[in-house]
Amino acid sequence: MNLQIPLKVILLVLAIFDFILGTIFIFFGGYLLPALNLADYVQPRFFMICVGLFLYQYVYVQFTAFRDIKKYSTCLNMTVLIRLSFPFIYISAIFLWGSPFGLLHSIFIVSAVLDLAACIFALYAMRKLGIPFFKGDESPFSSLKGPRLLRIILIMLAVAEFLISWNWIIAPKFWLRFFDIGYTVDPVWTRATGLLILNIAYIQLLGYLNVYKYRTAVITSGLFRALWPILYWYWTITGEGNSLFKTSIMFFSFFDAIMCIVIFSLLKKAMSEAKANIPVK
Repeated sequence: MNLQIPLKVILLVLAIFDFILGTIFIFFGGYLLPALNLADYVQPRFFMICVGLFLYQYVYVQFTAFRDIKKYSTCLNMTVLIRLSFPFIYISAIFLWGSPFGLLHSIFIVSAVLDLAACIFALYAMRKLGIPFFKGDESPFSSLKGPRLLRIILIMLAVAEFLISWNWIIAPKFWLRFFDIGYTVDPVWTRATGLLILNIAYIQLLGYLNVYKYRTAVITSGLFRALWPILYWYWTITGEGNSLFKTSIMFFSFFDAIMCIVIFSLLKKAMSEAKANIPVK
């Protein structure tokens, strides 16, 4: 059996599903959940939108893997790691919410099972297809690690986001009260945002290890930066949170925009220099 076909189908389905789900969270979550008698679970809405933006990022990752499993195997690596992390949020939310057992509890249980099943199949298929987990993207420049400045930026971002992520994972209620952001039930969206920031820290670590071998990880890092400024500007004007929170997200709006430009510019320069030094046959 050619395992490439079912694996590519799963990746495409995940990409489409994440695009639909991300769109719902960003644009319609504030209307859909109350319509399903789940209004308490909308809050904090800022972080629900953040989760939606992360899902847009994963659309790129999974669709790129779908295009060519072997050429862009870094995206397979990232997909497996990302999907494996989701059940931790689902199961923790179920325990923290407690009873009564409702619709979202059931959805989270089903989602946890499906994500684990997809990861197990992906790992099995990679083994059968001879694709090591850390194989990386096909590149004639894999023997090089990449420009020092870009790698320093990626590792600094990875360390910073590793530290930031655990604040939202472990102590979301403290920070929500600190920033005057309301919530009703345990803030699963905030914990999820922390976990997804932890994922991007790992992705940037891959880019630091080898810019060329894990080129799609570097691209994912740049894409990640591009997603946030509009949300930050919109939320500063219309959303909740105290002045300290809005000042901080406005700072990050400019920081992320600059980092996006810097990462893509340095990556483009790195690829040009590598091609000039090691001509592609």
